[in-house]
Amino acid sequence: MFIRQFEFCMEDSALHLDCAIKNLRLLQDEICREISAMKKTDIFLVTGHMEECCDAMFSTLRELERIQSEMDSAIEVLYKKEV
Repeated sequence: MFIRQFEFCMEDSALHLDCAIKNLRLLQDEICREISAMKKTDIFLVTGHMEECCDAMFSTLRELERIQSEMDSAIEVLYKKEV
């Protein structure tokens, strides 16, 4: 019974984690496009903060991907134990 509950929670968490990673990637792409457009038009010259946000999102995404990989491995091990 505990293993089933554990698997269910891990699967739900893995799905939420996947959605969070996709959302962060979309945000990162949008910010990068905005920065690029501003640099080309010279309309808004202060891009340092947005560039730092992109850098921060990159490292956050890498960490989320690492966690997701570990969770996927744990789920796979649990399924193999049941079979």
